[in-house]
Amino acid sequence: TGGMAWISGDDIGYVKYATITLTELWEAFESLEFGSRLLIEKVGPTPQMGKVSAFTFGNVYGHVQAFATASRLAWDYVTPRKWQKVFGLLSSGRTVGKGDTEKKRRNREAAQRLFPQVRVTNAIADALLIAEYCRRRESQTVGA
Repeated sequence: TGGMAWISGDDIGYVKYATITLTELWEAFESLEFGSRLLIEKVGPTPQMGKVSAFTFGNVYGHVQAFATASRLAWDYVTPRKWQKVFGLLSSGRTVGKGDTEKKRRNREAAQRLFPQVRVTNAIADALLIAEYCRRRESQTVGA
């Protein structure tokens, strides 16, 4: 699950990893404008994941990193704490909410408020928030 999102002016794009082929994922990277900035969430498999889920996660994560490198666009990692803090999704250094279901709901609602024109799902909520985090970060550093 999960996805990739990008913002270019008023255009918002996204793909859900569960419904995309590797060719389509590469085409999404190729469609990004030269000079675009990419952020990849720095995460890993969790203890709750089974072996197959962890392998699938690692496989997709590796493809995203490889495609980001092959695209020759500037890219970097961002930790969940860093982008979640910007949107008020952290409280006292911890993620707001009791469990994954609550965190996903809060993230989805935050993304939906920012992007009312998009039907935000759990699969793309974090990606949209990371894209918005990137846009805000880049707008602060322009001309600096």
